[in-house]
Amino acid sequence: MPSKGGYDVSRILVFPAWRTNPYLTMLYSEARAQGWRASGHIWFGPTLADLAALSSGDAFHLHWTAPIADVPDEEEFAHRIDRLDAALAEAHDRGVRILWTVHNLMTHDSRYVEQEIRLATVLAARADTILVLNSKTADVAAPFYTIPEHKIVHLQHSSYQGVYPAPLGRDAARAATGIPVTADVVGFTGAIRPYKGVDSLLAAAERLAGRNPHTAIALAGGANAREIEQLERILPRHVPVYRQYGVLTDAEIAAWTEASDVLVLAYEAILNSGSMMLAATLGVPVVLPGLDHLRADFGDEAWIEFFDPSVDDKAGAIADAIERVLATRAEKSAAARSFARTHLPRRMAVDFLGILGV
Repeated sequence: MPSKGGYDVSRILVFPAWRTNPYLTMLYSEARAQGWRASGHIWFGPTLADLAALSSGDAFHLHWTAPIADVPDEEEFAHRIDRLDAALAEAHDRGVRILWTVHNLMTHDSRYVEQEIRLATVLAARADTILVLNSKTADVAAPFYTIPEHKIVHLQHSSYQGVYPAPLGRDAARAATGIPVTADVVGFTGAIRPYKGVDSLLAAAERLAGRNPHTAIALAGGANAREIEQLERILPRHVPVYRQYGVLTDAEIAAWTEASDVLVLAYEAILNSGSMMLAATLGVPVVLPGLDHLRADFGDEAWIEFFDPSVDDKAGAIADAIERVLATRAEKSAAARSFARTHLPRRMAVDFLGILGV
């Protein structure tokens, strides 16, 4: 097996190993092609058992921490952190390489922020390499915990070029989703959660509809019954809303994304977004909050419009950003596709091999 720095990696234990997650599929594609075994679990207990079985030359790669935080009370969360800390220390002593990718500063909508911070502090201390998708992650995390600079490697999220089904084309995507081709569609795709600012999107679309009667809204993604009930209560009354709730296939999520003229990601807390990269792949411009770390990585991208999240009238700011996108949609769509072609999944996968020492 390839080696560097004393590490011969035969297995990468992945946690959580969501088998339908296209990001994980892309990331490990070259490793698997080279004969490495990248596999894992979605549950904490079986992961700890497998971690204990790893030996010198193996690697443990932790991504999202939400499964660790999925506990009935804070005491159990603290106990899990202690168990993980001890297991990582023992694994490291056996020569296991530990990697952590910081997808989020902490679990979204966490009930136990103090423990989330302690978990991140443990991971920052135990990891040999800390992968960040946004180059300014350490700065954003600094008010909560410290990420050692010498451990950081920036591995930007790639596009999904060649991973999702081939684009349908805008008109065919509209036919597949039941949206009229004449509508100016403000879209959101992905898991529908309160922290993702869907309420701000709805308010902005309603504001925009006051001066653009062709405005429509497209919502597609997973949500539980309570979230759907809350969302349905705040839907605009005078703006057409096309929606599909539930677990969507790759083809469905791609169709809903491609049916949108602009994807609005008004997240209250965002480091990166797979939805944004899928939008680029399909030639759909994106509206993002103008946070310093997002501008640092994407400020020069013509397919992205920013709004100021600090203003009192956030809905108005988002509506103005949407309007700017619609005014130059063809140019922005071309820029999105160009970005996708220059940020290919294979390049990310090869770069990941380099991080492992190949």
